[in-house]
Amino acid sequence: MNGKRLIYAFAILLAFVGIGSLAYFAWEAQKKAAQLRGFLAIYEEAENKLNTGEAPTALQILNTRRPASLPTDFPKDWDALTLRAALDARRYPQVERLVSTQRRLLDSNEDAALWWARTLMHRRESTMWTPILDAWKDKGKQTAQWLFIAADAAMVEGRLEQAREKLEEQRFTGSEEAQRRLRLAMVTSDPEAAWAEHSAAYTNAPNAPDTRLMAASFLESQGRTALARREYVAAAVLEPQNPLYWDRLGAYYRRANALPQAIGTWAEGLGRTEDPRLWWRAWFWQRMTRDRGIEL
Repeated sequence: MNGKRLIYAFAILLAFVGIGSLAYFAWEAQKKAAQLRGFLAIYEEAENKLNTGEAPTALQILNTRRPASLPTDFPKDWDALTLRAALDARRYPQVERLVSTQRRLLDSNEDAALWWARTLMHRRESTMWTPILDAWKDKGKQTAQWLFIAADAAMVEGRLEQAREKLEEQRFTGSEEAQRRLRLAMVTSDPEAAWAEHSAAYTNAPNAPDTRLMAASFLESQGRTALARREYVAAAVLEPQNPLYWDRLGAYYRRANALPQAIGTWAEGLGRTEDPRLWWRAWFWQRMTRDRGIEL
């Protein structure tokens, strides 16, 4: 009799344990589902802000309300949306952090791939920009921009005839045609023809910062340093959030031995973009200048 009672008691205990376990797992499932809905709501709020032209707000939401760890079954790509928002908000240091640590993000974002490839181009990091060009060679929709990067790569490597042939493959309109003609000016051996190309390009797209930067490079190569300075300044003014333009302007001043202006430019660019490289440049050249006994 006592044995039967013990069996009954054990069975009842197992039943309670089983019911309790089921209740716990059901509670855990509900908790995870609620958490997932909350994360999705944050994501969708940011996505809606981004789609309505409020990129800075969207980026703030994604940065400040991102969970410490996303569930493995989260159906959205948080980092991909963050990249879109950072690019639209022109927060280029964050764009660089994302694409340099998560190269997969470049596979589905053509604008980011173009920006990163051009940034690497200006830094002369060919081993890093070539894979991007290869990945987008057949699937890119922004034909003109990819053609320009391919031509620029040839110019950087000294293959001027190949760059010229590439640039003559197609004609474009507006700003893109201006950029094409500027590049043609940079690879022609005829100074008069080069100046004509430059003038035509400038007329077509005076307010495109990349066009102004290309014009600056061309003018500097022709020894027209005063005009080149104007174009470097214009590029930085037209897109002050882009650290590339401040870096190129500062580098121009450095080449002209105007180190106080170079340091001031990098410092101003740091304030506008928060790019740490500009801080390092300003700090390094300030130290170098002071070591020479020049007071700034």
